Amino acid sequence: LNIELGESFAAWVGWLVPFGTPVLVVLDAEQDPEYAAVELARIGFEVAGVVLDPTHLPDLTTSGAATVADLEA
Repeated sequence: LNIELGESFAAWVGWLVPFGTPVLVVLDAEQDPEYAAVELARIGFEVAGVVLDPTHLPDLTTSGAATVADLEA
């Protein structure tokens, strides 16, 4: 689930993520991890981890995760 880190970040997380779900925050270098953590804490979520360089994430299309094309089939 991709939610933009902006003014409505916490509201979107609160609406879309079941309470108690661990949240992994993936940020670009210019984004503030503390801002994300504070916004999540305000609505009762804890940050399970922060990735500051998304290029180090695995390619989810080859890791066994479903793609949009898989879901459309």
